[in-house]
Amino acid sequence: MNDMVFRNFGGNYQLRIDSAEDLKQVLELEEAHWTATSAPIQSFYCDGAFLRHLDHDRNQRIRSDELRLAIRWLFQVLADCRRLRDLSNRLALSAINLDDPEGRAIHSAAERILENLNLAGQGEISLSQVRDLKTILSHAASNGDGVIPPNAVDDPDTAEYIRFIMDTMGSVQDAGGDVGIDLKHLDAFHEQATAYLDWHKNGTTPGQNATTPIMCWGQDTPRAWDLIQRLDDKIESYFDQCDLARIDPRIVERLRLNDDALIAFDPLDPESVRTRLERSPLAQPDGLGALNLDGELNPHYIRLLRELVNTVLTRAFDQPADQLTRAQWRSLKTQFDAYSKWLAEKPKTVLATEPVDRLRAYLNGPQEDRLRQLIAKDQAVAEELDDIDAVEKLVLYQKLLMPFANSFVSFPNLYDPNRRSLFEAGTLILEGRALTLSVGVEDVEAHKAMARNSGICLLYLEITGQSEAQRFRAVTPVTAGDSDGLAVGKRGVFFTPDGREWDALIIDLIENPISLWEAFRKPFSRFRSYVLQQLSNLGGQQQTKLKEAFSSANSSAAWRDIMLAGSLGVAALGSSFAYLVQAIANVGIQHVMGVVLGLLALLILPGMARSYLLLRRRDLTTLLEASGWAIGIRIPLTDRLGILFTRVPALPKEAQLERPDLVARLARRFRVRRMNWSPLILFVLVCGLLAAAVAMLMTAGESA
Repeated sequence: MNDMVFRNFGGNYQLRIDSAEDLKQVLELEEAHWTATSAPIQSFYCDGAFLRHLDHDRNQRIRSDELRLAIRWLFQVLADCRRLRDLSNRLALSAINLDDPEGRAIHSAAERILENLNLAGQGEISLSQVRDLKTILSHAASNGDGVIPPNAVDDPDTAEYIRFIMDTMGSVQDAGGDVGIDLKHLDAFHEQATAYLDWHKNGTTPGQNATTPIMCWGQDTPRAWDLIQRLDDKIESYFDQCDLARIDPRIVERLRLNDDALIAFDPLDPESVRTRLERSPLAQPDGLGALNLDGELNPHYIRLLRELVNTVLTRAFDQPADQLTRAQWRSLKTQFDAYSKWLAEKPKTVLATEPVDRLRAYLNGPQEDRLRQLIAKDQAVAEELDDIDAVEKLVLYQKLLMPFANSFVSFPNLYDPNRRSLFEAGTLILEGRALTLSVGVEDVEAHKAMARNSGICLLYLEITGQSEAQRFRAVTPVTAGDSDGLAVGKRGVFFTPDGREWDALIIDLIENPISLWEAFRKPFSRFRSYVLQQLSNLGGQQQTKLKEAFSSANSSAAWRDIMLAGSLGVAALGSSFAYLVQAIANVGIQHVMGVVLGLLALLILPGMARSYLLLRRRDLTTLLEASGWAIGIRIPLTDRLGILFTRVPALPKEAQLERPDLVARLARRFRVRRMNWSPLILFVLVCGLLAAAVAMLMTAGESA
């Protein structure tokens, strides 16, 4: 193996990964020398299937160990790695390692793909060919997912069987988007239907009048037990009340309404009457403890009691029953213990509401065997799809694994304006500048909270395409020039690495110094803005006074006041100017210049010093860490690097510049006149300087 080569990028030494040998050296490189050791997969702009293959543990992040695993697998199944440098999406079948079992499986799968596409004998396979067959299989009836939709079978009975299982056991979507059932649903139906039918079989009788240990009264068992269950609580409660009455006869009186309750009771309210009857005993409790079925009974239960006597008690005791004791009642219930236990063992399934004959027909019919064969056939295709996935994985690794390593282990493309790292979102064109570094952002506020420490001026962008669905967010650092004109709401155009053009809108920004020149100009810009604001305020006040003067009743007095104010103003300006000239002559021009320079230094130097310190600590590492990266080295944003990321594109070399101003020519052509203030301003300045010089000379002569 060749020696590792580390290249210097702005003071950072990063591993050179330009060939297959270089890529293999990543396996030996310690993580401390990796530029990044972990990153979210949404940070990379490349084939999504490649990232899914790379994300071995499916946690939506790529770590250093997962990249090593991918490199080992690539060199394990690939014998000829020359196309790694070409970044080719066409895999030569001769390059596959046939000495490796997985390599042989991939080679066979690639040959089958070409045969299915009527391209047998072709020596190489492309990514599009692999995906063409994958698409065909995913939309076929047998697509490897083990799901059989009703419309995928030709037999109407089997299709109806599938629909029945879908209605009772649920359904699942297959790879083609249709809804059907899989082996789990079929097994669940078979298990529940079998258990329910077995349970139901134990509760049947061999003939109309036959009995079994469970069906002790034959087909009359369910009706008899239902009556017993409906009256059991009330009859047991009556016997308990009789026991209490035998101990203390006063209990009988407590069962009646007292005077207050009787007054409050409304006998004309049907609901109140019904509730009172439901809560009243079946009959008047006595100390004998027997229910007199021929005596006075609670009207609310008399129909059920008469039916109980005629259909149950008479048959149970072989004679008409005129009274019922607790012993007789409990003896009667004991006869139905087996039936009661059988009911308690009823399987809890939605199939209990389905006709038994239909369930039995499905279990004993041919539909289940047909369906199991269809599922087995479909699952057999899954192995072929797994092999196709392995071919796709190998083609993607051959094409993208080296660019990914150069966007993870090393960042060489970050410093080359003509190339792109896989984590770069694109280029922003704004105000005649090309901002080439952009990184995707999921949560702007969360990113800002950490990115403020980067010391970089950052623009947060909303990137939109031709539809609302085509939308994402990115952050772009402004690394050269100035921040004039950068504000929320400003629009630009954005170009993604695939050449597509998008609209860009600034939705937020972090303001930081961009250059020392901007820091030098900033105080003057602020002073100019302050002066203009004060002049604007002063002009507004004078304009208000003029309006008030002209709107007054005595216009001549107003004019007199205006003229007087103007004269006083001119006189004040003249005296101020004379005083200024006198002061300068007394002090000396060199002292005046020293004071001016001192004031300028106090105004400019602190801001420049602060900006210099901020510019010195600008760091691109924080920009990526705020997006969820784990970065192993620091990437300081130097002036040279800043010029690479934010620049004004040069005109074409063959371009010719026509120096004359076409606007001036057009203005003269159409005889457009404008007031040229430049000569007037120059004249006033010259006159002022001459007057100051004359005054200084005269003052110097008088002193002499």
